[in-house]
This record gives sequence, structure tokens and C-alpha cells, in this order.
Amino acid sequence: MDKDQLLITYSTTTRPVALATLSFTGKQTDLYNPNKSFDKSHNYVKPQRFTYHASDGLPIEGWLMEPATPKEKNPLVLYVHGGPHFAYAENFFFEMQVHAANGYGLVLLNPRGSKTYSQKFCQENVGKYGEKDFTDLMEGMDNVLKNHPEFDAQRQYCAGGSYGGFMTTWVVSHTNRFAAAVAQRPVTDWISFSGTSDIGFMFTPQELLTDRYDVKKLWKLSPMAYANKVKTPTLIMQGEWDTRTPIGQGEEFFSALVENGVDAQMARYPQSWHDVSREGLPNLRIERIKETRSWWDKH
Repeated sequence: MDKDQLLITYSTTTRPVALATLSFTGKQTDLYNPNKSFDKSHNYVKPQRFTYHASDGLPIEGWLMEPATPKEKNPLVLYVHGGPHFAYAENFFFEMQVHAANGYGLVLLNPRGSKTYSQKFCQENVGKYGEKDFTDLMEGMDNVLKNHPEFDAQRQYCAGGSYGGFMTTWVVSHTNRFAAAVAQRPVTDWISFSGTSDIGFMFTPQELLTDRYDVKKLWKLSPMAYANKVKTPTLIMQGEWDTRTPIGQGEEFFSALVENGVDAQMARYPQSWHDVSREGLPNLRIERIKETRSWWDKH
């Protein structure tokens, strides 16, 4: 390598990582792929970018991942990202590749509140969690099912972590369209969250446009307020050391579902913080993906 080249690592939607050189003229030369032997025996799914228009005309972007080995009719998973000020993009996503390899289609949407689409778009759900961000997601699923007859409308599933966990519990308490759901490290009660999360007391006024004393609004925005309406079989996953969305958030919702006779389970991960899905103990990261798929398979 000389002074006209950079040594880089990179990934794509179908390559986890590679080492290469990149010249200042744009020429790239691959040097090393640590997954070369695995890649020879495995087919990665390339996400298909698509856009649709919400009912109010706003364009929404998303990615569709087909099952690696599709059948005549296939299950379809809505996987909601965290944040909410985050976004799916053109990158390799190990967990989604695993689910696609096991026969599931995946819908990865960037509803209003997501990053990268202007500050105005990013702020669209502030103070209004569960409103148009929710309808964006439902309309995205409708769009995929309308344009892709290979997916089975009777086997729709919902999952997500953090804000995605909040949205999953919001979804199952506002619609019965999903066959099963997996809510990971969710916020379910904004009243208790405001005083127990390590995210700080400024989150509530910044994101919900109110304070901890406005319990009427906080309760209105809480999935717990609607837990008695849930019919969807729901698995709740929570790290026992999670201080961002403390384990009590999942326990509240789980106990409400059990009380109401809903098919529900709760998986508790020891020695696990909020980022268990990305940086947790390797055995628990594997177990988490297995439990997720098992819950969908069961329903």
C-alpha cells in the first residue's frame, strides 16, 4: 500500500465485512474476507428497497427481505427499529439474515420519527408516539401484502426492541392482525419509566412534550393503558441488568397479559444490559434469536 491508497474495512447488504484497499481515484481491491468459507455454502438475501405513500401522502421508505428459500406462501415479519430516531439503511444485518434463512420474509420500515429524512420528518412523532408512526407501519405492511402475493396474510408477525419494543406492545394493544409478537426491552408505562430509566429526566419533556407529573397524558401514551385489549400471543424479552428500559417495564405488561388470559411468555436474560441483542453474552445472543423464531414457529 502506498500514499495514494487507504486501507479500509467495509460491508454491504450481502457481505458482513471485508478488508480492502481504496485508491484516491476510486479503485477498490479486496484483500481479505474472514467469512470466505462460510459464504461459499450460504446464500445471503439482498434487501429490496421500496417506497410507499402513507394515507396522508407522505412517502415512506423501507426494505423487504424475501425468505432465502421461498415457498408458495411465506410468513412475514414487521421488524420495528429502535430509537425512535434511528433508521434502517444499506447495511448488513446479521439477525435479519438468520430469520430470512429460516423461511421468514421481513419488512424493515422507516416510519416518521426515523433519522436521515430531514429534521422535520425526524420530529414527526415527538409528543405523538403511537399515532402516525403506528399507521405508517400498518400501511407499510398493507403495501407489501398487496404487491407480494407470496406472503401469507394469516401469518403476519411483529417484533422490535427498545422503541421497537414499545411499538410492538402498542401494536398488539391496538390491532389483532398479527399471529404473534416479540417485544424486546420495551417501554410499556411512561409513568414508571420517567423515574427509573437511566436515560435521564429530560427524555420525557423532549420526546413526549410533557413532564412526569402529567400522568393523564403519560398513561394515554402507554401500552399498559390498553393491555386489557391484547389478544395476540406475545413474548416479552428483557435483560435483567437493563437500566435504559428497566425490567419492570416488561414485567408490567407480561403480568397484565397473563391476568387477561393471553398466551404470553417472558424471557429474562441474566447479566444483560439494554444492548443484549448486539453486545450481549454470545450464548444469550444466540438463544435470543432461537427463542424469537420458536415463538413465531409456534404460532
